[in-house]
Amino acid sequence: MTTTMPLSASLEDYLEAILRIISQKGAAKAKDIAKALKVNNSSVTGALKMLAQKGMVNYAPYDVITLTDTGRSLAVDVIRRHESLRAFFHTVLAFHEEMADKMACTMEHMVTSEMLERFEALTVFMSACQKAGFSFSPEKGYFCPKQTETGRFNNDSTQKTPSVTTLDQLMPGQRATVLRLNARGNLAKRLREMGFTKGATVEFIKTAPLTDPQELLIKGYHVSLRKEESSHVSIEIQNE
Repeated sequence: MTTTMPLSASLEDYLEAILRIISQKGAAKAKDIAKALKVNNSSVTGALKMLAQKGMVNYAPYDVITLTDTGRSLAVDVIRRHESLRAFFHTVLAFHEEMADKMACTMEHMVTSEMLERFEALTVFMSACQKAGFSFSPEKGYFCPKQTETGRFNNDSTQKTPSVTTLDQLMPGQRATVLRLNARGNLAKRLREMGFTKGATVEFIKTAPLTDPQELLIKGYHVSLRKEESSHVSIEIQNE
């Protein structure tokens, strides 16, 4: 018997761990889950039984654990929340990666879809701002070299909100226009053959469970790019 009732934070952690293990090893075993979550085997068995009852996993003692379509969908959503929050804490709030990861683990179970979209949008905006000179320090807080002596920012209406960045910074659901390729040789050739030419529109469809590679839509085709590759594509984010 399955249910659509929301899962507890603990069970969401199990789904997230299972998907990460499957992505890394190809299959998940109870001992791998116990090691990843730092819990004992009996806790894992109890959690797997509950997830199986809810239609989230396929589980049998001493067999590998797999996710149902429903379980995989929720696990991907949990990982997206985690990675987006970690990027926000690291990029926007300037916490080091370990602390950003811990805070993301705490908040990923509480954030709503609308909140997440705003976190992601602000992270993209701040990433672009950083490339334009916007930064943070414990001493000064947030500051910009173009800040006036009074502490106010130049509010010239002719200035556009920074939206130029690289493809690896695009968030799921966003669209952008390709400006140029910052690659040479075989990589540049491959990117052009995939459709990444000046003026082309690219849409971020989804990310892999471990955030790499990105699934993108360009010129009617779905393509996958590792972030190391997409970082060589300059884009301008399209405002809806």
